[in-house]
Amino acid sequence: MVESDGKAMLTYVRPVSYYGFNTTLVAHLFDGESWGPATNITTGTDEDWWFTTSAAGDGFSLSWIREGIIEDSETRDAIYSSSYHSGVWGEPVEIHSAENITDISSTKTREDYSILTWSETDGINHSIRAKTYDNMVWN
Repeated sequence: MVESDGKAMLTYVRPVSYYGFNTTLVAHLFDGESWGPATNITTGTDEDWWFTTSAAGDGFSLSWIREGIIEDSETRDAIYSSSYHSGVWGEPVEIHSAENITDISSTKTREDYSILTWSETDGINHSIRAKTYDNMVWN
C-alpha cells in the first residue's frame, strides 16, 4: 500500500485461472474517507506479476513486469505502467523491454517525480536501470 496526502492505494495480484499463469492487477483507492471499489488495471490475459506503486504528484503510479511476451519467436519481459490522477486511471503503457527483468521498485521524490528502478539481464550482462516519471511521461 502507498499513501499520499491522506489518500491511499492498495494493489494486489489476482490469478485468473487455477494454475495462475494469467493474472490481473487490482487496485483499491482510499479517498481519505472510504475505500473505493476494486479496479482491474490489467485484463488477465498476460502474466503480470511483480509490481510496484508510488505516489506521483496528486495521484499514484503503478508499474509492473509482464513476463513471457513472445515476439518474433523470442521471449522477453516488459515493464508497463499506469497512473492515477484526478480520479482517472491512464491506459497502461509499455515503458521498457528486455530479455529478463526482475527486482522492480519505485519511490516518490521531493519534487513529486516517481523513480522506477529494475534489474535486467540478457543472459550474459547484468544491468541496473532507472526511469523517472514527471506525472505526464516516463523519461
